[in-house]
Amino acid sequence: MNKRHKILIVDDEPDNVEMISSALKNEYDILTALNGHEALSRLKEFMPDIILLDVMMPDMSGFDVCRIIKSDEAFADIPVIFLTALDTHEGARLGLDTGAIDYLSKPVDLDLLKLRLRNHIESKVRNELVMSQRDLLARQQEELRRAHHELEVVLARYHDLYDLAPVGYLTFHKTGLILEANLAAVTMIRLSRKALLKQPISRFIFDEDIDIYRLHCKQFFESSAPQVWEMRMVRADGSLFWANLRATPAHNGEYWITFSDITERKQAEEKILTSNSELELRRLESMAVMDENLEYLSTLANNISQMAWMADEQGSIFWYNQRWYDYTGTTIEEMRGWGWQKVHHPDHVQRVVEKIKQCFETGEEWEDTFPLRGVDGNYRLFLSRAEPIRDGHGNVFRWFGSNTDITELNLLEQALRNKNVDLDRAKIKAESANEAKSDFLANVSHELRTPLNSVIGFSEVLLEEFYGSLNSEQQKYVNNIKASGKHLLSLINDILDLSKAESGKIELQLSDFSLRESLDASLMIIQEKAQKGGIALHLELHPEADIYIMADQIKLEQIMSNLLTNAVKFTSKGGSVDVAARLLRDERREMSGEESGLTHPSSLIPHQDFVEITVTDTGIGISEESIPKLFQVFTQMESAYTKVYKGTGLGLALTKKLVELHGGRIWVESEFGVGSRFKFTIPLIGEVPTVVKQ
Repeated sequence: MNKRHKILIVDDEPDNVEMISSALKNEYDILTALNGHEALSRLKEFMPDIILLDVMMPDMSGFDVCRIIKSDEAFADIPVIFLTALDTHEGARLGLDTGAIDYLSKPVDLDLLKLRLRNHIESKVRNELVMSQRDLLARQQEELRRAHHELEVVLARYHDLYDLAPVGYLTFHKTGLILEANLAAVTMIRLSRKALLKQPISRFIFDEDIDIYRLHCKQFFESSAPQVWEMRMVRADGSLFWANLRATPAHNGEYWITFSDITERKQAEEKILTSNSELELRRLESMAVMDENLEYLSTLANNISQMAWMADEQGSIFWYNQRWYDYTGTTIEEMRGWGWQKVHHPDHVQRVVEKIKQCFETGEEWEDTFPLRGVDGNYRLFLSRAEPIRDGHGNVFRWFGSNTDITELNLLEQALRNKNVDLDRAKIKAESANEAKSDFLANVSHELRTPLNSVIGFSEVLLEEFYGSLNSEQQKYVNNIKASGKHLLSLINDILDLSKAESGKIELQLSDFSLRESLDASLMIIQEKAQKGGIALHLELHPEADIYIMADQIKLEQIMSNLLTNAVKFTSKGGSVDVAARLLRDERREMSGEESGLTHPSSLIPHQDFVEITVTDTGIGISEESIPKLFQVFTQMESAYTKVYKGTGLGLALTKKLVELHGGRIWVESEFGVGSRFKFTIPLIGEVPTVVKQ
């Protein structure tokens, strides 16, 4: 007598336990448990040959039970098969990670369950298979993480504020390339915005000043503190201009540089320095010459856009240009010496005085940012600088300073920072909402699949006639129950898959596989239904397309299943469904909205190699007005055929999402009453694979 193998069935649903026990008790000795704790307590007394383990159980999930079993040497070799209502692909991954050898989706196909049990009981090498599957899955996940490491960061850059800024504004990638430029920057550099993007700023820096730029960049990246400096820049036409630049950090490694044209000021300063150099050579022979030069310099300084001033070697200011008096509403008597402190903000004045005194003592250039009070009583923010003027012996005998109004620039930077903070908060809120939706769908799917498991499972038990024969009417009703249950289950699965695709939760499990074998498998699945309907199936694979491709094989076969199912469903007896595949090398072409099935303008496919797969039928065809909304969710053709050919309106929408997830496109060509031709492309990753040897 053959040994009867022992099976432990663990499920928190008594109906599931009874259904599976009824189907298996003629071939196996059955022991049952309704939760994880009961299952663990019976292992020692029963020592089963295999365990059928439900995943979603209260208190202790099937994954937790499996981990405990695999951690005990006495039971580690007992094969575990998961019965799960979770998403098939996700359930497989989680189950294999915990040490299971197999999984079956609920509702359970009893014939498939029996076949799996026989195979696993006869085989003693499943542990090695599990290890290899786990290693393969880990490698695939690592490849995915690397492939998706560089994600595009979508930022709203608020171009109105950007372009209306009174200064040049550039946004840089951490590699130093220009990502965005405002209108003022384009105008100053005299290059179109399109030509300016993706360029390094070093291209527009005068060669003799490149070391200044590199020094401030080094300080900026080491400290992340804002940097301000001046240097000469080169326009697109080759002309030079002086610029005042300010670098500030943005986010995600990006940074901003604002700059303004200070050529007029530098020319005035240069004239001042040139005049002073002449005075130095003459060793300041007389104060009369100095007075004449001072009057001349005053005239120049009165014509620049910034406020300017001069101080003696001790830092006592004795002259301001007219713009200072216009802004502050003061007189030279009020401001002479250190009187400028009267128009400084009280919160900043002590700090400013300490810093400028230190520079006056050391002879170093001075730079600071602080608010100054205007004649209207309001404060505006200024960037202030002072440079020492030296005599022929290198001694400081004058200081020349300037104050540049940067209030609007500072407000613009603050507004952009606030917008980025708002965007980050909105992104986090959206991600949280999306996560909550996914959790809700997962829970709902389990609650819906559990009763469906009983409906479909018990209908199969009745059809197996374990408890007596059924007459023809009973068989008809039970078959209707089973078919309706499976239709509802398919609808639930499509809704969940579509939701995951829209929320970015579906990840491609890439692998190398034969395109021919995958298409053959898809046709094999639909063959029985086609034969019953008297429909001929054909596959035409161009020789150059008989290759191995890198894609998600399960997702590709799901795409083919949806297209073939529709083709067979809408084709009458005596018709045909043809599948063709060809290789498009370095293909670049424009698809119209009608061709793509989309309502947006034409999409341009970049240079890349593709596999193009076509599913052609001789069915009822699609009217021209229905094509643009064909790939929309819950959309079916509005005609007399709608009641004849039933469907959910989800299949093509999900198919489009899966194709686009691969980086491909899908479109349709159809003539009503003649037939339809669906085409989609899958990009070839890396080099074009070698043609399979025949």
